[in-house]
Amino acid sequence: MRFSNVSVDFALPRVRPVAQRGKAVALAFSLVLAFIQTANGQANIDTRAERLRAVGKLILESDKSWTPAFSPSIRLKSFDLGLSKMVSRLAAADFSPGIPTSKACGMQRFQMKLFDSSGTTANEFAVLLDPQTAGNPVKPDYLLARTEVLHVDSDGSPRSYHPEDPLGRKPCSLSPSPAGVGYISDRPCAMDKIGNARVRVFKSGSELKREELGTAWTDMWPRIRDKLIPAIDPQDMPPDFAKAYYGYDDSANDLMAFLKRDIIPETDDKLPCVRRSGSRYKGYFVAATALKHKQDVPGADVNDADAIAGKECSPLRFLDAAIVPFFVLPGGPFGNVGRGDIAIIYAVVNGQERVVHAVIGDSGPTESFGEASVALLQLLEKGSILPVQNNTDLNSWDIDGTLTVTVLLLGNTRAGVGPIYTRPAIEAAGRQALDVWNKRQSDILARLRACSPQAPVNKHS
Repeated sequence: MRFSNVSVDFALPRVRPVAQRGKAVALAFSLVLAFIQTANGQANIDTRAERLRAVGKLILESDKSWTPAFSPSIRLKSFDLGLSKMVSRLAAADFSPGIPTSKACGMQRFQMKLFDSSGTTANEFAVLLDPQTAGNPVKPDYLLARTEVLHVDSDGSPRSYHPEDPLGRKPCSLSPSPAGVGYISDRPCAMDKIGNARVRVFKSGSELKREELGTAWTDMWPRIRDKLIPAIDPQDMPPDFAKAYYGYDDSANDLMAFLKRDIIPETDDKLPCVRRSGSRYKGYFVAATALKHKQDVPGADVNDADAIAGKECSPLRFLDAAIVPFFVLPGGPFGNVGRGDIAIIYAVVNGQERVVHAVIGDSGPTESFGEASVALLQLLEKGSILPVQNNTDLNSWDIDGTLTVTVLLLGNTRAGVGPIYTRPAIEAAGRQALDVWNKRQSDILARLRACSPQAPVNKHS
């Protein structure tokens, strides 16, 4: 029997060489490891998604909008002025008019409440409105309120926010802009804190505030700028959150940063809008305002928008709070009063009457009866526009119990302002609108003087 070409199988288990057994074990181990890593990766993805949802909910809740509603002063029969379906259900045929003021004033006293979609009230103010008749409320064109608290707003200024001065503390020297308005700094020195621009930074899901915010942002910014920290894909964020904010995920340090689109716009390549070397304010963020010029307006910066920032940043379309007097509505628009309308700000300062013609630039605050651009407050308190170095200097312009201010909001006047909102254009439109409200009396302040002392003073801070 020859066996040279014959293969004999005894049907016994085949014993692999040691090397092959090692490969099999290694393969099995790698499969198990891959499974564990996949599971962990999925867990990380799930945790990240959950964190983005939680952070988005927290931020949007803090940003929620407030709707004004009005009721006759002291009495509790509420009625709507046409903004909210929910409030409109409160309107009743037996609506009572407000308590009348004098004939020379011709307005009525009401309470203005700010509430959210759940009916929660954020604040309440005493105001005067157009006269109302029982059972037939009308949307007001005019509102007058007095306040002892008016906080400063820097948005729109080319020096509002700087990524290298997140808390607005750095000193600098200021010189007048060659444009003839505004001031230029010789180094980074922001007028405001990035927290006021709604820049939010989270560590392990918890929001950082004040010093911790400044420290974390200072660490993150160079890596965001150099694209070492990736931008968060909007598809990974809840839709409402992604619409309002964009963000960056520093997963190695468990940090996330978010910026609000309508305050610091985003570039096409997923970076915050920062002023280029061609700008007089190189390195500062482009700070946006809700009300925009309908065409480019250089203001204190150069005339060439492309030299300042990308087209998507619209650097010459925003109102500069340092040179344009504008008012920020408490809560939101109401009746026929809204963004772009005229606001008349009146006070007696050191025995002298001062009137500032302004435009309504935005809405939102609930802590006090509105906010005002730094230019508006300077014109009211000092009669001129002055340089502002940093956040300490900026906050010194807050009115907080030091002055009683009358705010007159003139609705349906926006057509008379623009297409650019410069100080001369606003003053011309403001004088005309005030003349109409004053019923064209020879003394243009006669009705304002009559109404002002009849409005209760709001002291919320």
